[in-house]
Amino acid sequence: YRVRAEIITSSNLISDSTLLYYKVNDGVYTTLALNPVVDTPGVFSAQIPTQSNGDSVFYFLTTQNDEGIKRTSPKHVPPQFYSFTVGSGPGVTEDQGMNILTAVSASPNPVRNVLTLELNLSQPANIRIEAYNSLGQLVKVLTDHHMTAGHNMIYWELRDSEERKLPQGAYFYRIYGCGQVRTGKILLID
Repeated sequence: YRVRAEIITSSNLISDSTLLYYKVNDGVYTTLALNPVVDTPGVFSAQIPTQSNGDSVFYFLTTQNDEGIKRTSPKHVPPQFYSFTVGSGPGVTEDQGMNILTAVSASPNPVRNVLTLELNLSQPANIRIEAYNSLGQLVKVLTDHHMTAGHNMIYWELRDSEERKLPQGAYFYRIYGCGQVRTGKILLID
């Protein structure tokens, strides 16, 4: 299972500190080096070995630059981590874990002007939503704040972080909350 991460830093990364830690089910964490992706500057990847159907995989990332600044993703490791459960078909399905994000929808899809993301949370949580283009490049952080339990709505006018209108095409959103990750695809049309 390939894990890719864009790492932005103000100085040089210490290569042997850019790591992915993963464990399967209740096992112990194994460490993998995150290596630079040759054709995509600033992007690193590692490959978690294939696991059995039904296995839950938990992982997090760490890195440090030569100024001594160390970061983890998710931000608050160990209580938070990324996870997925190996599905019966090709690929993976998401592990619902504590099931904080009980429902997510994006509409309309395809979209022309404004996308509405609706999230139902079983309890209050810090939520971060990022939008990416089809090349996997971060386009905009839609929100990164504490949300209340229940129904929450986020509106995106399909502009990048510089407030420029995005060209038509496929885009992806990624929602992070309490160690869970939800993803979705939208199609922007003229």
